[in-house]
Amino acid sequence: LADRAMRPVKTITQAAQQISETDLSRRLNLGRQDELGKLADTFDQMLARLQAAFDRQRQFTADASHELRTPLTIVNLEASRVLEGKRSIQEYQQALSLIQSENEFMSRLVSNLLTLSRMDAGQTALNMERLDLSDLALESVERLAPIAARKQVELSTGELPELTIAGDRQFLTQMITNLVENAIKYTRGATKRVRVETGSTSVNDREVAWLQVVDNGPGIPPEHLPHVFDRFYRLDKARSRDSEDSEAETAEISTTAGSGLGLSIAQWIAHANGGEIAVKSEVGKGSTFEVRLPLLENGSSI
Repeated sequence: LADRAMRPVKTITQAAQQISETDLSRRLNLGRQDELGKLADTFDQMLARLQAAFDRQRQFTADASHELRTPLTIVNLEASRVLEGKRSIQEYQQALSLIQSENEFMSRLVSNLLTLSRMDAGQTALNMERLDLSDLALESVERLAPIAARKQVELSTGELPELTIAGDRQFLTQMITNLVENAIKYTRGATKRVRVETGSTSVNDREVAWLQVVDNGPGIPPEHLPHVFDRFYRLDKARSRDSEDSEAETAEISTTAGSGLGLSIAQWIAHANGGEIAVKSEVGKGSTFEVRLPLLENGSSI
C-alpha cells in the first residue's frame, strides 16, 4: 500500500530528472483527482510555461541573428568589391555610404534588442509624472518633420487638445516616435500623408486619452493584422532586408527597412504606462495606429 501510494511521487521524480532544456515537451499526465494529481497538473503547467519561454528565447535569438546576417553580408560584399581593384573616388564614396548605412542599421538593431532585453527582464524603471499627451505628440512631429520632408511625406497634426495623463516622458516619446517613423517609412502614393492627432473618449465609464497616427499607405491585409506587433514581423518582401537581387534594390532596402522591433517596443511602452495599442487598416487606403492611456482628472494625483 505504501509503495502504491508513493508510486506517483516516484514518477514525478523520474520525470524531473529526465527533463532538460532541450526536452521540455515531457508531461506527467497522471490523470488523478487527488492531491498528487493536482501536484502533477501544476508540474505540467510549469513545464508548459518554461517550454514557451525557451521557445520565445530561441526564436528571438534566431531572428536577431538573421537580421544581423544581412547587413554584415552587405558590408563584406561591398568592401570586397571596392578592394578588388582601383576604383574612382565616386565609387569609394558610394561604398562607404552604403557601409555607413548598414552600420547605422545594426546600431539601431542592437540598441532595440538591448531595450527589449531590459524590458523582458523587468529591469526598466518608469519615471511616472503628469504629462500632456498632446505636447508629446507635437514634440515628436516637430522633431520628425525634417525626415518626413526628405522623404516627401506631408506630416501634419489634427486636433491636439490638452490631455493630462500619468506616464514616463522618455518612453512615451519613444513610443510616439516609433509610430510616426513607421508611418513615414511605409506610406506610399503620389501624395504621401501622415497625420497625428489626439483626443479623449469614455470606455466602460472611464475617461481615456487617445493618440492616432494615420497614414495613406498601402494598408495591411487582414491576415497580417494580428501579427504587426510581433518582434521582427514584416508584412511582405518590400519590408524585408532579404531581397538582394541587385545593388540598387539593396541600397534602397538599406535606407528604408526597419529592424522589425519598433512596434513591439511601442506596444510594451503602452502597456507599461497602463494603456493599450491597436491598429486598424484597409488595403489600398492606409492604416491607423491608436494608443489609449488613462486620462487624469483635474487635481488628481499620480
